[in-house]
Amino acid sequence: MRAQRALLLVLIGIVAAATMTLDAALAQTQTAPVVTPNATPATTPAFTACMVGCGTQTGTCQSGCITVNTGVAPAAGTTPNSTQCFLNCTTQQLLCQQACPRN
Repeated sequence: MRAQRALLLVLIGIVAAATMTLDAALAQTQTAPVVTPNATPATTPAFTACMVGCGTQTGTCQSGCITVNTGVAPAAGTTPNSTQCFLNCTTQQLLCQQACPRN
């Protein structure tokens, strides 16, 4: 019985030592940090001018979307739906901004 108890204690000690060694090895494992590229757009004068131009075009487009109820039917080929008009203007703005020079 004593021999079994002694053997059990030895086995527990071996397992504990192996676990501590494994934990120490894992704790020292290093991983390289992930570097993400800067997502900030360029701020060159050409880029800024392009973005301002896109914003101006969008404002002009959206001002045409505002309808005043005059009682007159809309002209043929025009869309009386102001929501769709605003969406069209926003789509044009995004396309314009994507075309702006980044460098």
